[in-house]
Amino acid sequence: MKLKFCDIQNHALEPISYYMKTFDESYPGMGMHTHPYFEIMYASEGSFFLDIYDEKQSSDFKRYNIKKGQIIVLDAHVFHRILLDENQYAIIYNVEFMPRSPDEYNPFGVNSIMKLNYSSLFLQTNFKYITNNPLGYAVVADTHNVGSAFKNLVILLANQIKSVENACAVFTAQLSLFVEISKCLSFNTTPSTHYIRKAVACIQENFHHSDFTVDDVVNQVGISKAYLQRQFKIQTGMTILEAINNLRIQKAADLLVNTNMMVKDIVIQVGFKSKNQMLYEFKRIMKVTPLKYKYMHNKATIDHHYVKYNSYALPQFDNPSYHGSFTKSADESTEGGENG
Repeated sequence: MKLKFCDIQNHALEPISYYMKTFDESYPGMGMHTHPYFEIMYASEGSFFLDIYDEKQSSDFKRYNIKKGQIIVLDAHVFHRILLDENQYAIIYNVEFMPRSPDEYNPFGVNSIMKLNYSSLFLQTNFKYITNNPLGYAVVADTHNVGSAFKNLVILLANQIKSVENACAVFTAQLSLFVEISKCLSFNTTPSTHYIRKAVACIQENFHHSDFTVDDVVNQVGISKAYLQRQFKIQTGMTILEAINNLRIQKAADLLVNTNMMVKDIVIQVGFKSKNQMLYEFKRIMKVTPLKYKYMHNKATIDHHYVKYNSYALPQFDNPSYHGSFTKSADESTEGGENG
């Protein structure tokens, strides 16, 4: 079944393989391969290289330096591989979705409760910028809550679907993941886009400073505060202050799960002025307290692979050390397959 995002129509998406694990010096490398599954990756920590191969160009491939907080969305049948340089490491979340008919994938009859129309989702939301991309892939910066949505889905899948309630939770988590990615694709081509990108970059670079304010963003961008705030809200769906606090909470959530830091120390690390402020924002965004979040999201490695996995590799790329010829991706996120 050779379906792409634009062909999904009324199919359901079954998450057949998923993982949440560390790639380091023990990682043996990956051959260039393709498969009939949609794949989404998230760089939670560290960095790695993503190679994309174009069948129309027999020896060239494009290389992206994927950094923390970036999402990769791959259509079915896109040749790709992950590589790490010496001393490089990454914590990566991954889910692969197999398109199925609603009758084939209907755990505990959940389709009669939640009828998700993925065709409408992929064509009517900002996800359309990926769906309609002829390259078949996109590299997207996480400006919202993709990391948390991704981790929630993988943990739910690891606990398995054992009841209709579990099935509803997984379907809701899948929808949440796609919606959060769609939010990150909200930039359009209006004249104000350049200013919004500068504002987002400023927030990502400075959110951890406790004295960082909306006025600092305005001064960095260099336009009127009222205009920037209005355009930022239109294009991202958040106020500038909400964007700052969202990033602070994302970082706090990472530290809670991946370190042994105390909450009072995390408050300082992510830029909040008080513990009460962080607790308020954490519960507002994550819907649970920090301690409960830490309990729900442990550091255990999750690695589940589909028993009937179907993948096709290119012989010339069998050796993971083979680099062939490649073109580096541009830093500007609007170039090539990058978005957001």
